[in-house]
Amino acid sequence: MTLVGWSPDAAHAVRADLDAARDALERAQARLRTRSAPALAALAPGEAAAVAGAQALAADAEAGCSHALADVIRLGAAVDLAGWSYATTDAVVRGAVDWAADTLAVGIGAAARTVVTGGIGVAVVGAGLLSAPLMAIAMRNPHVVSLVGAGLDAASRLAAPLLQGLQTLVQQHGPDLLNHPAFVDAIRLAVSQLDDVGAGFAMVAPARLDDDVALGAGAAAATLLGLIVSGHPPRLPGSVPVTIERGPSGAAVDQQPVASYADAFARIQAMESNVEVDRYELADGTVVWQVFAGGTESFALDDPDTAYDMTSNLENAMNVEGAPTVGSAAAVVAAMEEAGVADGDVVQLFGYSQGGAAVAGAALGARVAVQSVVTFGAPVGAMGTPSGTTAVAVQNDSDVVSALGGRHGEGRLVLEGSPDLAAIATDRYEPGGEPLAGLAVGGHYPEAYADTAARLDAQGDAVVDAVWQPIQSAADPVSVESAGWDVQR
Repeated sequence: MTLVGWSPDAAHAVRADLDAARDALERAQARLRTRSAPALAALAPGEAAAVAGAQALAADAEAGCSHALADVIRLGAAVDLAGWSYATTDAVVRGAVDWAADTLAVGIGAAARTVVTGGIGVAVVGAGLLSAPLMAIAMRNPHVVSLVGAGLDAASRLAAPLLQGLQTLVQQHGPDLLNHPAFVDAIRLAVSQLDDVGAGFAMVAPARLDDDVALGAGAAAATLLGLIVSGHPPRLPGSVPVTIERGPSGAAVDQQPVASYADAFARIQAMESNVEVDRYELADGTVVWQVFAGGTESFALDDPDTAYDMTSNLENAMNVEGAPTVGSAAAVVAAMEEAGVADGDVVQLFGYSQGGAAVAGAALGARVAVQSVVTFGAPVGAMGTPSGTTAVAVQNDSDVVSALGGRHGEGRLVLEGSPDLAAIATDRYEPGGEPLAGLAVGGHYPEAYADTAARLDAQGDAVVDAVWQPIQSAADPVSVESAGWDVQR
């Protein structure tokens, strides 16, 4: 299990524990220094020996406290230095990678522009120069046309075995490639450089903004243009806004608020509607809302039975703070409003795959403050995080779907798992179970994330578990309500 990149929270958590230990040692040392003991001359010989022994032990303990304090102080300085060194090294390496990737991306865009524009020109000129002579030859020599046709048929027959072999190769080794961490990282980096490829193609200066900021600026500009031209935020051609309708809930009777990664993911998997909202009223009067969103239901662009389709996947990437919310993220916002989520309540959002992008977008567009957003296998890398919201992205190093969001910006804690796909099976296709290693995007399967969630909980790491602290320290709930909504267009 890996914390991707440098998280200042890690050093802060360790330093806080060291400070607490130092305070405890200082209090113990102060009590030892102010100890009092009866005069040894007034005691019987046996009592005097016992008191002298106790005083010697106390003196040793005081000296031990001094040594321990010195060790804690040195360890604190080492933690600060290690944190600074890691952050600096990480920034230098990432900066070098960004510079190289940006330069290459701009070059690819410029080359693509040259090829496209030059190719179009050559094609137009070539068609104009060659079409008339070729037509004349064909009219005067019909047998030439027959020979060309026979040659094309022979070429197709020769190519057929090669294409079949390529297809077989892809079928056999495609999962190995798609599930390989290096391939996943390459996709994540490539997606992050799309803006620079566009800059090179358009022959403009490379973007000086981070990728998530550039994406946000582009989406905001598109939103503004769409509002001016059409009166509504931009959507894909043929797309209409999503709507919600009440559906069943997968909540269990007398359930508790989720307070771990495994419980959160299990609650998502138990859902019976696209979006479900659980409301808890605690004994101290606090109201806690936990909102859950599931994954894609259809890979069609315009499915008449559900709006949890590819159109919503694409629209979710357009969501930025301050702009109208689109895609299935809009459905999450609508469900929260219909459920009665109020500002000042504790609001926590959870989602898997498309649902993760939906809750991340909903946090940007919600009219209430969101305390935390936890996503599993979601393409949220380039999406922003509202100020004051704790954002945690759980992803597998073998999950190419999560990589489609690009690299993560600052403000989000990224927890990356490395599940053993060969040891995890799914019965989705074979009743006896089929290892995820043999399936395309096996690292994205729910079974892989259930394994990662359990491993995260088993770590017992203060930084990893910080998102659950408000719930774990809260009073027990006195009432529980749950509702579900399905998403349509």
